[in-house]
Amino acid sequence: MKIKWVNHASFITEYGSIKMICDPWIDGRVFNEGWEHISETKFTYEDFRDITHIWFSHEHPDHFFPPNLKQIPEQYRKNIVVLYQKTIDKKVSDFCKHLGFKELLELEPWEWYHLSNDFRVMNAKVKNDTDSWLLAKTPEKTYFNTNDCILDDKNEILRIKEIAGNIDVLFTQFSYAAWAGNKEDTELRGKFAMEKLHEIKTQISSFSPTFTVPFASYVWFCLADNFYMNDMMNKIDEIEKYILEIGSLPVILYPGQEWNVGEDFDNDIAISAYLEDIKSKIENPVFSNKASVTFLDLKTTAEAFAVRSLELNNKAKLLSYPLCTFYITDMDKTLSFSFKNGLQQIDIAYDDCDIALASYSLKYCLDFAWGWDTLNVNGAYQKPKNGDFQNFIEYQWVATLNNQGKRIGNIFERAINKVGYLLKN
Repeated sequence: MKIKWVNHASFITEYGSIKMICDPWIDGRVFNEGWEHISETKFTYEDFRDITHIWFSHEHPDHFFPPNLKQIPEQYRKNIVVLYQKTIDKKVSDFCKHLGFKELLELEPWEWYHLSNDFRVMNAKVKNDTDSWLLAKTPEKTYFNTNDCILDDKNEILRIKEIAGNIDVLFTQFSYAAWAGNKEDTELRGKFAMEKLHEIKTQISSFSPTFTVPFASYVWFCLADNFYMNDMMNKIDEIEKYILEIGSLPVILYPGQEWNVGEDFDNDIAISAYLEDIKSKIENPVFSNKASVTFLDLKTTAEAFAVRSLELNNKAKLLSYPLCTFYITDMDKTLSFSFKNGLQQIDIAYDDCDIALASYSLKYCLDFAWGWDTLNVNGAYQKPKNGDFQNFIEYQWVATLNNQGKRIGNIFERAINKVGYLLKN
C-alpha cells in the first residue's frame, strides 16, 4: 500500500489497480474565503486521469469543494467511482451524479465494501454530526482515517477496534478548526489547541497505531477578521514530537511526497517546508478581499431566508424565536433579526449585541443554509461581553437542520423523532 500526499486532508491510496483519493480540496479559498492551504498543491486536475475512486468524508468545502470537482476533465470523471455516506438530503450524491462520474456508491454505515478482491473500506459517521471516518483494509495493512471526527464515545471506539483489528496507520486532525475565542482570548485558543493534543492522545491510546499521520490542519485563517486565530495553532514540528512521546511513529507528508506504508520515513523535509510556508503566510498575509453589503441587500436577503425557513419548518415555533442582535463591524450599525419582524436597524451598544461580524458574513449566513456553520468554522466574528450568543445558535440550528434535509417540528413531531432515534440506537 502506497500513500501519495495531495494536501491538507487529501491523499491517494494506491493498492493494486485501486487509486483512491480522499477529500480532494486542490486549490482555492474555502469557508467564505476564510481558509487557505498553507502550502501549494502539486497534484493537478490532469492527474485525475489515474484515479479510480474518490471518497468524501463530509460536505465541508475543505473536503468536498464543488468548484474543484467541476475542474476535473469530463473524460476522467467518467472513469471515477464516488464513495459517500448515505444521507437524507442527498446533496453531495446528487451533485456528483449531475457531474457525470462513473458511479455514485452510497455507503451504508458499518458495512464493508470491496473496491477489489483484496481492498475493502468501511464508512460510518460520528453521532450527532455529519462527519464520517473511513477504515481501509488489505490483507497486509489497515488504516483509519478519522479526518475531522471527534471520537469520544467509548462504545463506538470499542466497536471500531473490534472491526478493524490491528491498525497500522492513524490519520488525525492536529489543530483547532473553528472559532477559538475573541481577539484577546489567547489563553482560550491555547486551551483549544491543547484539547486537540488530548484528542490525538485518546486516539493513539485507543487504537495503538504503529504510525500516525497528522493532517487536516494545514491551513491558515486568511481574512482580516479571523487572522488573529493563527496565533495559537499547533505547529507540525511540535506535533511530531508529541506523537512520538505517546508511543506512535509520526509520518509527516508534504504535497507531492509518497510513502510506502510500513517503511521508515524522514519527516525533516516536510516539517521544514511547512514551517517555512506558514512563516511566509503570517509575515506577508494576503487577505481575501470581501466587499461590504448594504443594509437594503441584507434586509432583502433576510426576508428570503425567513420565507424559506417558515415554509420548511413549524411556523408557530419559528415565530416564537427571540430577537438575535448583530453589530455590523464594517457599517458601524446594530441590527436585529427574528422570523416575526425580519431585519431591522436598532440602537443598542456594541457590548449588548449577541454577535459582532462584517456585513458580508451576515449575508452569507442568510444566503446559504450552510452559511451559519461556515461562519463558525472560519471564525470571523466576535462575541460581545453582554450579549447572548445562544440567540445566534437558535437560528443557526434551523439552517443547519434544513441543510441536512431535516426540519424544526412541533412538540409531537419532536417526540416521535426522539422515540425513533432511541429505537434505532
